Amino acid sequence: MVPEKKAWITTAIGLLIFLPLGMIPFSSMYKEISVAGGTAAWPDFSEVHAHYSLNGEWLLFPDNSKEGVLQEVPAVAWERGTGMYTLELYFPESAAGIPMEMYSRNIGSSGDVLFNGELIGSFGVYGESSEEAVPSAQSKVLLFTPEAGWNTIDILVSNFTHPRAGLWERIIVSRSPILSLKLQRRQAFSLLMFGNLLFIALFHLIMALLNKQRDYFAFFSGGVLFAALGNIVQAPYAVYLLLPDIDYILLKRSQFFLYYLAAAFIFKAFQREQKPMKISVFFDLFMAFCLVLVLLTALLPFSTAYSMSAPFYPLAVAVSFIMVGYRFKLLFSYTSHGSLQWAVPRLIGDFILIFGIIHDAHATLTGRYDVITMPLAIYAYSVLYTLLLAASFVKALKRNERAKQEIILSADRERQRLRSDIHDGVGQLTHGLEYLAAGALQKYPGQAELIKIRDAAKEINLDIRRILNGLSPAVLEHAGLEGAITELADEIRLNGKTTVTVEMDTAADVGSSQIGLQIYYIVKESISNALRHADPDIIRIVLDRTDSRIRVFVENDGVPTRPKADLCRRGHGIDIIRYRVNLLEGVLYAGSQGGGKFCVAAEIPVRKSRTKSSKRDYTACKEFL
Repeated sequence: MVPEKKAWITTAIGLLIFLPLGMIPFSSMYKEISVAGGTAAWPDFSEVHAHYSLNGEWLLFPDNSKEGVLQEVPAVAWERGTGMYTLELYFPESAAGIPMEMYSRNIGSSGDVLFNGELIGSFGVYGESSEEAVPSAQSKVLLFTPEAGWNTIDILVSNFTHPRAGLWERIIVSRSPILSLKLQRRQAFSLLMFGNLLFIALFHLIMALLNKQRDYFAFFSGGVLFAALGNIVQAPYAVYLLLPDIDYILLKRSQFFLYYLAAAFIFKAFQREQKPMKISVFFDLFMAFCLVLVLLTALLPFSTAYSMSAPFYPLAVAVSFIMVGYRFKLLFSYTSHGSLQWAVPRLIGDFILIFGIIHDAHATLTGRYDVITMPLAIYAYSVLYTLLLAASFVKALKRNERAKQEIILSADRERQRLRSDIHDGVGQLTHGLEYLAAGALQKYPGQAELIKIRDAAKEINLDIRRILNGLSPAVLEHAGLEGAITELADEIRLNGKTTVTVEMDTAADVGSSQIGLQIYYIVKESISNALRHADPDIIRIVLDRTDSRIRVFVENDGVPTRPKADLCRRGHGIDIIRYRVNLLEGVLYAGSQGGGKFCVAAEIPVRKSRTKSSKRDYTACKEFL
């Protein structure tokens, strides 16, 4: 079966699974006190940490009428107007005088809460007309102290703003301070999500400025930013901590157009990531639709804007599944090529987002907001995508580091090959030329031309020997690492200006092995840096060995004291040394020291040796070693 057909069949199966799954209500986290006919009794006061939901038939007096009707709670009681819910709640003798708490998450209404006729708290400003009432979405925990026997809870509610209002949520009652602590945890978690999403948005914005694929990162950054702001107004546990006087209508309008923009930008980011796509037109149309909704939400009356939000959810679900279908197509294509390319974890993130959209769409249509999943889904989606991006970035850095190390190894192999070719080719020819010239001079002594040829051949052979020694020192093979470094020091001493000292333990001589070759080049590059960038009088080279490490120390006195930030700005010598040390899985320190000295020190892991550890005074780099 072709990948496209498999992808869309799999997506259709996912749609059939997730649509009913998103409509399943979450089970209540609270024990239930059943309310029947406007009365209820506290079931058991021995459970100190229990919190109860007062569900069932409360007595409702709509629009200040004298006759009450039974109204199921939680439910949407009416669209506009005023009313009073009443409940007679019986407490046993053991509950008298114990502080209790009441909590109801309010959306769109305003009201006063009375316990035994005494006002214990308000949400918004209760009023019997639209001019007097001030709606609010602030969550509050109200404190009361019950008496033994029957107690009365009266909740006066007014709604002149929201198309669907009344007593929206379940009423929760518990001992103090259980609900207060629960609300504080929700507020802290909302602020934590808000801060994390702002950081993620900033991270993607920086990536947009530094990356060639800037369209994707820019749109994703915008989507996460709008989602962060939308989350904190969608579940307004914490927004009133940041903006205590925020207007309710502004809050609700912000919720709509922030989520519109978040969805538009996130889906657009997917489109820019996967370009070109045959299905790009769907994402373009959805973004245009969201931008139109943003404009209408800002301009039209709130009740109209609220009604216009209805088509957003099904369209968002449809576009989500188009995205998932394309992701499955990539997944099946990658599978055929043997590489998943993070497709599976990205699909997990997509389905988390889809579940949040479906669940909250169903909650909006049914008027039930017991658990809001959209903020959590967006948060999980953004964090997962950012972690995947970070993992890809780290993987790319490792590939880049491996490539640099492979370049070093390839260069070393190429030097070996070039040394062999020169030695076996040109070197043999020039040696032969020198031999023939010497033989001819024996036969025809005193011939000026033959003498010139012989001397030129000798000079060429010396130059070739120096070149071959620079490519890969022959002495390393027959005299070991100590002999090669001693010869290197002798060459430096020939300039007559620099004194070179070598201190080396026999145990540190690992011969011409890969470790020995890399240590030789580390020392050589350190000396070359000193001669190139300074005018040292003394270069000190120390190599010793502990049970499991070879320590390399090269110090010169030709660099004046200066900030470490100024070090190694010229050339790439230290970078090359660092690559060689990383190749051997060692650690490196390079920097200026006190007294106008510059030090390069490295520790290279090797197999454990039975030799005793040496102790040397490294002076400036002692803190490193």
